[in-house]
Amino acid sequence: MEQGKSYHLKQVVVKSYQHEKSLQFPKQGATIEQVSDIGTVAPDDVTTYDDVANSEVAGVLSFDNFLMCITCKSKVDAFGDDKLGTCSSCEMIQKVNLCSKQVRAKLLLTRAGGNYITLTVFGNHLNNICEQETVTPDNLLTARPSFQLYLQRPIINTISR
Repeated sequence: MEQGKSYHLKQVVVKSYQHEKSLQFPKQGATIEQVSDIGTVAPDDVTTYDDVANSEVAGVLSFDNFLMCITCKSKVDAFGDDKLGTCSSCEMIQKVNLCSKQVRAKLLLTRAGGNYITLTVFGNHLNNICEQETVTPDNLLTARPSFQLYLQRPIINTISR
């Protein structure tokens, strides 16, 4: 790859560590193709799973609140008298009162034909799923959201009620 050139990258992973981003290439499947113009930057593989749209939340596999690292946004584990915590990713020791609180849930969604898909949902996306103001496992079980997901992995693009 050359500086100032445009490339189309497929199936590469962007990792972030201590404010630095890097590309990682899996052993198989990644491709790099030089293009004349970068054009509109958007994922090629975005689609709506027809059998997941307006699906029912069949179950909540896990639900937890956690503190988010002020630098890399990973989970922070408090220690001692809960005034300090260590990031599980960048290992920075930080003041817990400066960390933002985050919530995540791993949901089991129904699919056509009686099959299921597992989806991990964070923060604001959980608020979009719940019709109530407070996000709880009970509130998630009564929701009937419509999801738009990336084709290859169950990553949320948009949610509507």
